[in-house]
Order: sequence, then C-alpha cells, then structure tokens
Amino acid sequence: MPLKTRPKYHVPAAAKTLQILEALALFETPVTLQELTEHTGLPKSSIHSILATLETLRYVERDSANTFRLGPKAIQLGAAAQRVTNLSQLFHQTARKMVEECGETVQLTILDQAEVLYVGREDGTQPVQLASNIGGRLPAYATASGRVLLAALPETSIDALFARRPFPTLTARTISSLNQLKPELGLVRERGYAHDDQETSEGLECLACPIYDRTGQVVAGISVSFLSVRATPEHLQHILELVQRGAQAISEQMGGRVPAAQNKPGSLPDPSHNGVSDRSR
Repeated sequence: MPLKTRPKYHVPAAAKTLQILEALALFETPVTLQELTEHTGLPKSSIHSILATLETLRYVERDSANTFRLGPKAIQLGAAAQRVTNLSQLFHQTARKMVEECGETVQLTILDQAEVLYVGREDGTQPVQLASNIGGRLPAYATASGRVLLAALPETSIDALFARRPFPTLTARTISSLNQLKPELGLVRERGYAHDDQETSEGLECLACPIYDRTGQVVAGISVSFLSVRATPEHLQHILELVQRGAQAISEQMGGRVPAAQNKPGSLPDPSHNGVSDRSR
C-alpha cells in the first residue's frame, strides 16, 4: 500500500500561499516576482494572484521598484509567536534588570503601518507609573518607540505612509506634519535613539532605542517611560544609557549587532537643539 504524500484535507491554494510567505521570510531583501517564481517553482500567474491578495490584506508589501517583502500583518504574526519565544524572553530578562536599576516602566514595541503596537511590558516600581496595555496602539510619529522604528524605513516608505495621512496632535508638543517628522527621523538615525517629551501625554516622557536582528534589520523598539517631574538631567542620562544597553543586549542575543555609531554611550542634546523642544517651547 503506497504511502500518502498529502494529508486528507490538503488545500493547494493555502499551501502555495504559505510557500510564498516562507520564501519571503528567507530573503533578506525585497524580491521580484521572477525570483519568487524561481525559488518556489510555482507558476508565475499563481504567485502574482496570491501576492495581490496578500498585499491587499497587508501580509505583503510592494515597493516602488515592484519588489516584494513581508508586510506588517505577517510581522505582527511573527511578533505574536515571539512573545512566547525568543524576543519576548530576551526582552523580559533584560527589562526586569532595567526596572531594578531605574524603577521605571519598560516596553517592547513593533511597527504596524503608521502605528506603534505595544507587545511587551515590565512594570516599574515607582509610586506613579505609566498605564498602558499590551496590544495598545499609538501614532508612530508621536512616540519615541515609533520614531526609532520609522527611522529604519527608507525615505520612500515614509512618504508612502504619511503623504496623505493626517497628523492628529495628542498634545501641544506633538509632531503635526510630514515636514516636521522627516528632520526628526534624521536626528533619530544620527543619534540612535528617540525622545518623546510629552508628545503623547502631558507630563509623560519616553526614551527609546531600536533592536536589531541577525540580518541587520530593526525588528522592534525598547523604551522606558517616566513622569516629567522625575526627568532631571541625571535621571534622563541614566535612562538613556539603560535603554541603549538594553537594546544592545537583546540585539546581540538575537544574533544582531547595533551599528557602531549607536553602540556607544549617548548623551542627551542641549534642549535648544532638540527638535521636540523647538516645536513646543
């Protein structure tokens, strides 16, 4: 009796879809339709129709060069799996130590389109703490963690995300246009961290750094939030160094490496040269 090579309820279309997603996950850079055809052995017409569906559902993204990569929904699924495996475990191990040193709330975030999604948190020990929920969302342009994730995207992707998108302001300090966002992201790339100075909520500040995987891609952000009344220069500097060390530790344990320019103790800029302060004071 011959062995069955397929289960009883084999769905060819589902199998092809998963084959394409697995292929996209293997490539470190966006790929063409032809490259996917050669890699999977599937008919080009089948791949094209499946990609179109996945793109509509945001499991795949297509760029201006007509190449494809995994989209935010696929990354979100991966993040959900990682919450019970590698990234989540590494985050909580590192974040607990950070809380012991500073007493403030530490959070793990990923990017979903123009929003930042909170996927992990270690509560602080200070009497008054940040109230946030796992699965909560905020506009990426308004948050420190969102800006370190946006800063990893190419300029064309930033334009595509925000060219026709409104910029609702959460406080008087919130970025309110693409023209304000772009130079802010330039500062984040230069410094390797982002500072939210009461842009999402009055009286609340946050410092964030990116986390890198083994391919050199930014896969998440780690941040520390704290009340502005506690934001002395010494406390800010201490938090910044903790966040930098935390991002470096998690990145290295994931097989990644923080770029050399970002892998050194940072210092907060003079407020007169801070983009946030310039907008609000």
